[in-house]
Amino acid sequence: MEETYKYGGYPENREGSGEQPPYQGNFEQPCQGNYEQPYEQQPFQGSYDQPYDQQPFQGSFDQPYGYEQPYGYEQPYEGGYEPPRKKRRWWIYAVAAVLAVALLAVGAILLLPRLSGGSISGDEWGLKNAYIASDKSAAYIALPGGESIKVKADGIIRASVSSDFKRVAVLLDDGTLYVTDKDLQNKWNVAEDAKSYYLGNDALIYRDKDGRYHKATFKSKEILDLPKEMSDTYIKTNLGMVAMAFEGKSDGLYVLPDSAEEWVKVGSDLYDIRGLSDDGNVVVWVAKKSGKNTLYLTENEEKYALGEVSSYTYAYAQFSKDQKLTVVLSRGDSETRIWIKTRGKDAESVKLSGSLISITSDAGQIAKSKASEIKYIFVTVDNDNTETLYRISLSGEKEKILSKVNDIQYQNGVVAYTDEDGDLYVAKLGSKELG
Repeated sequence: MEETYKYGGYPENREGSGEQPPYQGNFEQPCQGNYEQPYEQQPFQGSYDQPYDQQPFQGSFDQPYGYEQPYGYEQPYEGGYEPPRKKRRWWIYAVAAVLAVALLAVGAILLLPRLSGGSISGDEWGLKNAYIASDKSAAYIALPGGESIKVKADGIIRASVSSDFKRVAVLLDDGTLYVTDKDLQNKWNVAEDAKSYYLGNDALIYRDKDGRYHKATFKSKEILDLPKEMSDTYIKTNLGMVAMAFEGKSDGLYVLPDSAEEWVKVGSDLYDIRGLSDDGNVVVWVAKKSGKNTLYLTENEEKYALGEVSSYTYAYAQFSKDQKLTVVLSRGDSETRIWIKTRGKDAESVKLSGSLISITSDAGQIAKSKASEIKYIFVTVDNDNTETLYRISLSGEKEKILSKVNDIQYQNGVVAYTDEDGDLYVAKLGSKELG
């Protein structure tokens, strides 16, 4: 699903910030959406001059190792950050261990007997997987219904299928990038000097060996050359879309939405990009001017000033599955700020006492839910090493429903937590008994 890319910083990030994003655990999200992490641990963010085998793996397998990804995750996991506090209960680790062992066991059963010695590529939702043979002579891509595609070529280093399963992209070690249909009949040689690519249903963006970006549209077979001089590159692919935001010639923020054939300027005084919707029509960013950092949200080229933030404030955005709801979160040491923006409406602002730990909604993970399915969001904050749970409506009304508890976890509309005595409680998020 989603992927964001950039060298340096976080959350959508900048080089050399040295800041580390919070660990984004929580059972609310099993391995989904925006795992922009290397295979084992982050945050080494090499340069594109490095060979593939020295690049950290980031996010979607749809793309090669070397894409422009921030240190942090595009969206920290819903339920994630754990501030320093007393040790968690043993049962949480036990559950995590059981789940991890189960997942590893399933993976071994599915992959090891027939496909050993090569490598796996695919998108971050676990779909569209491609197995690359160890000699780089073939790639195997799974399709729904038990079907598969076998791509044969010399020097395959990356292969993937689009979300609608209609197109296959293949990158060779000599820089050749081509796109074909799933029957491997209609082949279009997109580039001969590609280093990485980002695949959508209707187009792809690729980066050449000189570091320049290009957008290739499948239907017209036209290639748009993006500016040579750009920085703060942020690319996202999810739900069959590919979008891009970047700073051009240090004169402001530009976006290239999924459906667009040209980039547009949406802001000036760019300091940091903090989020980009899957379709590219909403971007969250920080402008730095006169010593002040202002957090902005731009929707369809209309700019909204959300508020001032510190240079050290950790801020990021989450988007509903249909892109119609944006939730922006800013976490400080003692205060959490939230902006809720439904497309076409003004943003609602909420302040909470305490440092952000996790977020979900009454429909489940925000990224997996449509805006129409979400009535409330639930936010957990840390207060003096205990946790407080708030319910917040989309109109910005907040209600404290749990306080002075520990180990709050969400799963399928159910919340579990422990009290000060270590007793475990489980309740539905919307139930009257909660709190």
